[in-house]
Amino acid sequence: MTDFAKIRQQGQLYIDKTEYLNSLQKQGKYFIFLRPNRFAKSLFISTLQHWLERKKALFEGLWIEDKTDWTQSHAVLVLDFKSLELDNLENSLTAWIKKQAENAQINLVSEDFLEQTGELIQKIAQNKPLALLIDNYDLPITHFLQNSAILDQNKQILASFYAQIYSVYDHLSFFWLTGVAHLGQFSFWQDLSFCEDITFDPSFTTLAGFTTDEMNFYAKDELRNLATEHPEHDIWALIESFYKGFSWNGRDMMYNPFTMMNLLEYQQFRNYWYDPQVAWALASLLPKQNYPVYQLENIVLDLPKIDQAKLLPLDTIEFLFRSGYLTIREKNIVNQIVILDYPNKKIQEGFYKDLLLAYTQTNEDDLTEYLFKCSHNLLSSKISDFIDTLNLFFQKLNHQDFPKKEAYFYSIFYLIIKALEKDWQANILSTRRRIDAACQTEHALYLMQFKIASTESILEKLKEKNYLSQMKEHTEAVYFLAISFDAEHIKIADFRLEQTSLADLVQEDELKGASL
Repeated sequence: MTDFAKIRQQGQLYIDKTEYLNSLQKQGKYFIFLRPNRFAKSLFISTLQHWLERKKALFEGLWIEDKTDWTQSHAVLVLDFKSLELDNLENSLTAWIKKQAENAQINLVSEDFLEQTGELIQKIAQNKPLALLIDNYDLPITHFLQNSAILDQNKQILASFYAQIYSVYDHLSFFWLTGVAHLGQFSFWQDLSFCEDITFDPSFTTLAGFTTDEMNFYAKDELRNLATEHPEHDIWALIESFYKGFSWNGRDMMYNPFTMMNLLEYQQFRNYWYDPQVAWALASLLPKQNYPVYQLENIVLDLPKIDQAKLLPLDTIEFLFRSGYLTIREKNIVNQIVILDYPNKKIQEGFYKDLLLAYTQTNEDDLTEYLFKCSHNLLSSKISDFIDTLNLFFQKLNHQDFPKKEAYFYSIFYLIIKALEKDWQANILSTRRRIDAACQTEHALYLMQFKIASTESILEKLKEKNYLSQMKEHTEAVYFLAISFDAEHIKIADFRLEQTSLADLVQEDELKGASL
């Protein structure tokens, strides 16, 4: 999926992005473009390479075909840091440079690999316009955030490497650098000052990812097959609810290419793009940065922070945004703010599930069993058994890493409710110094509050809230469920269940209104 030539030669589905080649050519020569993993950045580099080399046959029928002078070819160097030994970076870069020199039939005089970098670029550029394309530029840093020795070593090597590129960049006819993380706080970023960062450029917000129009135009046959495979569903409504929502301007909502290509190939609605390692990394990061899980929705940030965010110390929001787990839901230029949220429910569900696995140090089979028991017990009105099952989660917490703070105990309860919201038609009603939730079963509605307090005070507070909007007319019974948590012993200490009815609540609400 990253080799443009193979895709075209084998007649595979290709979403035509070649119009952006023309846009880049008009806008400048040196660019930085950042996107999360699996957003077809490597495929675009492959496309760039073959276009610059003027492989016309590969572009037949594409947008760019009749808008290119195919006689003006470039020499192209492609450096993919993913292909290097990152813990042996200097030797690995030296080997890459020597290989490029051999391919270009150039004799390098310099013995130092850094000087060889500049010499290689200058000598190739003497004979032909030269383009340098760098993929996964950030991996030598991001792979070693927990290994300070290798991290420091790689920072020095990259500083010298990019200093060499900066010294000869005017010999390059084109330069393209891509990756995931913004490394502006590292010294070598200054040596990339000759580049234009088009990550948030309005002209390129849809370069990586697929739009609905692109899918309908280029993949109509595959989508028709998918609809035939799932005749019981409105196929586009299903696709949008599962996968749509990535955006870098708060307006154009994109689909992840890796997800969509796998969906069309396997015809199954799965979480293809999701990477559980992100959740495991955040399981230790969130408590350290005082970020309860339930605060990671609809985050309002100053617009400049998106561009100026630092990788180290590792910032929760920056990490989630650059990784693709948060996206720009709204962008307000006048007020200079952005609102970040999960791209879609599939990513949110997978992220919550893996956070629950990481926090509780349990395996997926046990988690499935516990969640099933929670669901079954509440649906069967076995409240005592429901509480016992909830306590199983708290018994498995990693007590060393998990702080004894209300917010983090609330996070566990929040994640459980979220994991079962389909079974229960559950809604989180409040996350302000407690967790309030409404859970609808076939025969009853449970209004819950989870808090470090006595059941009496919890019940009193719960009754004070006007949650009539959560009531369903067909509900036969309404229950208040007060859940008292013991932070010292990390368990649910007590609970109290009190039945009421929709009619009683409506009458009580009317009386309150009349008294005002």
